[in-house]
Amino acid sequence: MVRKTFLLTLLCLAVLLFTVWCSDDGDNPCGSRECGEVDGANCGICAGSTEVCSAEGICLDVCADRECGETEGVYCGACSDATAVCTANGFCVGVCQDRECGLVGEVDCGRCTSPEACSLDGRCVQPGCPSDMVEMGQHGVCIDAFEYTIEQFAAFLNEHGDDCSAGYENESNADRCTSYNPEEIVFQDGIWQPSPGLVQYPLYSASWYGAVAACGWQGRRLCTQQEWQAACQGPDEWAYPYGPSYEVCACHIWDSTWPSTCSADWGGSIVPVGSAPQCEGGYAGLMDMIGNTGEWHADCLVDNPWVGTRTCEKHVSQVKDQTCTSRTSGRADSSGGGFRCCLDQE
Repeated sequence: MVRKTFLLTLLCLAVLLFTVWCSDDGDNPCGSRECGEVDGANCGICAGSTEVCSAEGICLDVCADRECGETEGVYCGACSDATAVCTANGFCVGVCQDRECGLVGEVDCGRCTSPEACSLDGRCVQPGCPSDMVEMGQHGVCIDAFEYTIEQFAAFLNEHGDDCSAGYENESNADRCTSYNPEEIVFQDGIWQPSPGLVQYPLYSASWYGAVAACGWQGRRLCTQQEWQAACQGPDEWAYPYGPSYEVCACHIWDSTWPSTCSADWGGSIVPVGSAPQCEGGYAGLMDMIGNTGEWHADCLVDNPWVGTRTCEKHVSQVKDQTCTSRTSGRADSSGGGFRCCLDQE
């Protein structure tokens, strides 16, 4: 009985020693590694074509969260959509989106059928604009040839009414179509009318709300800053509508030397629209993009909840050496200005 117990004990010790020897990493350097090399021993290679061996010897699929592109020397595939590109993060993103035509990088988003032309924002548009507007090349936008006149704004107020708050009812003074105490337009004998002698002068006291409403009344919209600047600079992106260099008497900008150096008729701060024939551009027929009166843009910089209104952009007027990029901003309700409207070509 003692001998049998002794033999069993020796057998157990032998099994234990064998187990320790088999699990000794000194003799099995790969251990739990799936791949790579360690201490000169080859622990295997990864089977997947998009797998790489990590420093810990684990096979990792580097394309698992990618749709396309290349990472760590591994090609993860191409985008199946011809109008998609692969981002740096490995996702296929369509670059055409709402575009009908034109190129985005090297991606062709389609062609227009003649006589339509492709606008810069990728719309197929019919050529031509209403007679009182100017076509902005490939922008697919028409812009008023002249600043909105006092006569036009009087007609708007008489038909539309003098409350311009539609869509902005929660903003202070949004009902005010003009800034405080306009001088160039008066309510007399039950109608709005231009002050004597100012029929064809540009409006200069419109509120931003009034400008938005007046353009909407015509089935148009207030131009964005980008559109306005593109129209002013023209296809050559000039600093001034008439060319690359400043010309003293080209546009109606206030200057004490006017009576002697420009025109005796330019004594006032504004003149009738189109009175400066050299102030044409950046597209043919587009007048007074610099000078005469500042013009509101559709863009508003910030909302001002503490005063209940917003601050919006407009082009600077009556500033010597002003360019097509000269801008300022003002309160939408009380900072007066002029404007012109834009229209998307169909």
